[in-house]
Amino acid sequence: MNSYNIIRLGSTVTGTLLVVMLVGFVADGIYGATPPAKPGFVIPVPVAETAAAPAAAAPTAAPAASIAVRLAKADASASVKGVLACLACHTFQQGEANKLGPNLYGVVGGPMAHLDGFKYSAAMTAKKAAGGTWTFADLDQFLTAPQKFVPGTLMTFAGYADPDARANAIAYLRTMAAQPVPLPTP
Repeated sequence: MNSYNIIRLGSTVTGTLLVVMLVGFVADGIYGATPPAKPGFVIPVPVAETAAAPAAAAPTAAPAASIAVRLAKADASASVKGVLACLACHTFQQGEANKLGPNLYGVVGGPMAHLDGFKYSAAMTAKKAAGGTWTFADLDQFLTAPQKFVPGTLMTFAGYADPDARANAIAYLRTMAAQPVPLPTP
């Protein structure tokens, strides 16, 4: 191959790359992505405090009503959309196979790590060994921040920030049982 062909090949490759870049810039200008107004999931990141500048006290949110009060007005059918994210890892109907997470049929009122044969994290297995059961209050805490309620759990879901959405999800999970656990009195 002589030097003329090498130069011609290099020019062709360079020209093609420039055209592809130009098309990319034009497409980005037309169809460019805009950042969302708010993130889909808020991931809490601890901020290290320094001795020179102590962190200002964070404003505290108004405490949520008790789970019994929120369950009294919860709408299980409204949560059907809310638990769609759960379907990525869980199933709900009796007899359905486990996915990445266990089947949640009969979980409300049942023992933690309720399915025999499912490989739970050591932390969740320890909760079961300690006699833990999925009460309404425990489910509320777990669905708020799974990693805080059971440190070491394999569940990567960040949690429901909205207390009413949690109550709706728990009300929906309650219906997934042969005999649903009675609601607590507010």
